[in-house]
Amino acid sequence: MKMARYLKGAIHIHTVFSDGHSTVPEVIATAQRAGLDFIVITDHDKLDPPQLAFQRRHGDLLVIYGYEMTVRPWSKNHILVLGVPSHRPYRDLPYLEKLRRIIADGGRTFIAHPWNLIKPWLLQMHLGWGRFPAVPFDGIEIWSFMHDWVGSLKLHKLLRQYRNPCEFLAGPRPEVLARWDRMNMRRAVAGIGSLDNHARRVPLSRKILFDNDLAFRTVRTHVMVDDDCGNNDAKDIDAILDALADGKSYIANDMLADSDGFVFCARRGGDVLYPGETAGFDGDCEIEIISPRSAHFKIIRNGVTDYESRSDGFRYRPKNAGIFRVEGRLGGRPWLFTNHIRLAGGQCPLPSEE
Repeated sequence: MKMARYLKGAIHIHTVFSDGHSTVPEVIATAQRAGLDFIVITDHDKLDPPQLAFQRRHGDLLVIYGYEMTVRPWSKNHILVLGVPSHRPYRDLPYLEKLRRIIADGGRTFIAHPWNLIKPWLLQMHLGWGRFPAVPFDGIEIWSFMHDWVGSLKLHKLLRQYRNPCEFLAGPRPEVLARWDRMNMRRAVAGIGSLDNHARRVPLSRKILFDNDLAFRTVRTHVMVDDDCGNNDAKDIDAILDALADGKSYIANDMLADSDGFVFCARRGGDVLYPGETAGFDGDCEIEIISPRSAHFKIIRNGVTDYESRSDGFRYRPKNAGIFRVEGRLGGRPWLFTNHIRLAGGQCPLPSEE
């Protein structure tokens, strides 16, 4: 059995290749200072050789380059496309055919910021996805740092919210988590955390909102890979993209508290399962959490709280089969959210809208 470990990364970053403020070398240097293992840059609607030239290891940091695809010219609905060498083979195709071709070519696809974000006083009128595309995309963003912060903004608290952004993060929206759970009752759909950070200048100011130094310490996605990852850039990129698509990850606001060392697993006989994995259910199944610090943890089964505890670790035996994930909060603030472990057996009781 191969040993495994977690790598932490920041996903959905913009640069001067589209509408971001930072150059790619600036983004790389900032990610290195933040101690990240990988970053995923997704500039808007294009992926060309000058961008792909950065897709490699820079010291201990692995840079992965994809792009953020606009579904239709008039739409605010976007999809992160990873694992393809260019946008050009797909750019003139109808939307659904474009998506099918990307998937057929081995691309990884994640629905970006699927919720509504309506702030008229900020000129933000983003309508989320009504129905997701009827093709087998890999996953969705369940938590976006920038969208969470903008969604929490109140005009009378604006300065305080700018100075202390993490104090006001609400975490993944309950309706998004509920929809994600329902989709996973039907098929495996991965959840990822993202930044959607542009590091733009504040109008009439020299200040940056938010610089990547801050953003890279907030919502991170921790992916599980084999312990030998790190020896070959191309294979390592594939391993990270596979882990993201398979849901072998958890998402944490590491600015609130460092989540390194967190473990969520299910034990069944001599087998140990981690997020993104499936096994049959029996009465000997046991779920375990190990945390680097005490928090309020909930085990969510089929979209409903099945067990909860305030501790730095525990074990419990679920009574029924289902899909299980974890939510963790510190002092009432959102901290950590895992992908699902699937313990199969019987019929899933929840319908799927998708």
